[in-house]
Amino acid sequence: MNNSNYFSRWVFGFIILLLLWLAFTFPFSLPELYTGIVVAAFTALLTAKYFDEFGISSFAPGKILGLLIYIPIILWEIIKANIEVAIIVLSPSLPIEPAIVTAKTKLKSNIGKMFLANSITLTPGTLTVDIIKDTYFIHCIKIAKTDEKYATDSIIGKFEKHLRRFVK
Repeated sequence: MNNSNYFSRWVFGFIILLLLWLAFTFPFSLPELYTGIVVAAFTALLTAKYFDEFGISSFAPGKILGLLIYIPIILWEIIKANIEVAIIVLSPSLPIEPAIVTAKTKLKSNIGKMFLANSITLTPGTLTVDIIKDTYFIHCIKIAKTDEKYATDSIIGKFEKHLRRFVK
């Protein structure tokens, strides 16, 4: 790994760790701030080599905007899914049709696939069971059809088009 790439990863780690430190110690005093800077710098130094997909370029305005747009979209999908699951649970007949379906993604990066898997799992009623290359195995408590195209369109499609704004 070249030095500029390592430095970029160190800066990224340092900023993230320092922001987390400040968030967890708020309201903070000056000694806590100094401690946070030292701990974040040291931890980022030890872990910079593990940041394989991040760096200064991750702070590109287009990616940040894409992430900011994605947050309300995922929250809306979580709210809708919560309502659907609540209706199922409160229904006397408990109308579930559980299945494990396969769905394909067009995302190529590991971080993109991770975001997608977590988005699926955060949405009540679905759980990412496994990922093999570009195929997701998803458990659903209720799904109309179990074919791959339908699962890809109905589960992955609603997240993937928005994820592509900030991950590959």
